[in-house]
Amino acid sequence: MHEDGSMIVIPTPYVDEMISSWLLRIALLHDVALVDILRALGIKKWRDLDRSCTERAILRFTRGIQIDHNRIQMISCYFKACRSVPWLPGWLRVDEDGKPATAFCPECLSDIPYWRAVWRYRFWVVCPTHQRVMLTTCPECRHEISIPIYTKPVGRGSKSMLLSICECHNCGRLLSLDKPRPEINLNAVHMLIRLQKTVMASILLQRIELKGISRNVPLNFLPTVLLVGATPSTDRDPEPDPITKSELRKAIRRSIKRNSSEVWRSNPAGVKIRKNHGLEPLSSTGLSEYAVRIRFEDIVAELVLDANVLSEKN
Repeated sequence: MHEDGSMIVIPTPYVDEMISSWLLRIALLHDVALVDILRALGIKKWRDLDRSCTERAILRFTRGIQIDHNRIQMISCYFKACRSVPWLPGWLRVDEDGKPATAFCPECLSDIPYWRAVWRYRFWVVCPTHQRVMLTTCPECRHEISIPIYTKPVGRGSKSMLLSICECHNCGRLLSLDKPRPEINLNAVHMLIRLQKTVMASILLQRIELKGISRNVPLNFLPTVLLVGATPSTDRDPEPDPITKSELRKAIRRSIKRNSSEVWRSNPAGVKIRKNHGLEPLSSTGLSEYAVRIRFEDIVAELVLDANVLSEKN
């Protein structure tokens, strides 16, 4: 590592890799402590690397190295909105102590051992590649999964890299090893896959596109849009409910006019309308928490429960 914090050789990040996963692979390659790399990047807040590590810091770190800067920009985009949208960090997975946590797909880790950025988000509940429910705890010890901030070198070589990245840091079990899993409702899985991809695209673009509304909708309306039952659009889908569409348009105009960062209150049955007041402001934390829970977490929990019951009967 150079005195200015740069390195001569670093692995190219995968297009969908967590920043913390990529930094860990760099530490493994050079047999240095991950915290040393963080100091070189000038990162003082280590609690959540994916949120703290900006594109500017990474570009300084990779100065003089032949690396695709489009890749750097891409992995930075996954968490960029989390630094400017107040409620969005609440959609990132954390453990019971509030420390960053992640879901994982054992088959993805077995294919290529690195951590995907989308796995940090609570709404990413199904693996699109393997059409299975994401795991959030170690199958052996049931400990929540996270990428630790190593204070000492963690070893060098392909075997060490595989073990360090893909093992449970509580019991040491390889998370890429899979156990038989019950079959789940594929129709529901396909709908969840479409919805979670659409939500992720909105976060990356920091805007929403709604059928029947000509202009782009600010990202702060995403919890409301989910709560009124929005689904990924196809050409055959009907137009949105006229009252909902009208109230959303009014709220969007007010939000843009005021440059407001408010999110808006709704319930699963439809938009909460108050006479002469349109959509009613509500705590962003409460609304966004409710949205991700009822549209993703509760649904996938019910799918797993039904599959387990059916498996026991058979």
